Amino acid sequence: MFTVCICTQFLYAALHGNMMHTSLHSGIQNYVVLHCSYFLYWCSVDELQRLLKDKEAYNAFFNSLDQVKTQNNLRDELRRETLQLARENLEREQRISELRNQCTIIRTTELATAEDRLADLERQKDEIMRHNG
Repeated sequence: MFTVCICTQFLYAALHGNMMHTSLHSGIQNYVVLHCSYFLYWCSVDELQRLLKDKEAYNAFFNSLDQVKTQNNLRDELRRETLQLARENLEREQRISELRNQCTIIRTTELATAEDRLADLERQKDEIMRHNG
């Protein structure tokens, strides 16, 4: 989005003759502006005005920039990877649920066994205390 603003700002600056006043903030923006400036150097004022007025022409120009193509490809690749990870997570969901259930059963069983053993030991302690007391 910010790259679009820089490109539009650069088009306006080119039309109004104050290219030097266009501010730059990062390497990516520098690249886009340099690409724009090279393109704009060869454009007539009519062509620049057409780009500013014709949204489709502007979008075609903007989407033809190498940096925009690279960013779009990267976005698409990240989307594909994210979808793949989501699918893998969903495939594992049933197995994870089964393992959770098994853990619950084991915990419950072991807890019951440990509680029974504790109760036996407490009874034994009470008996020993009565005999020694």
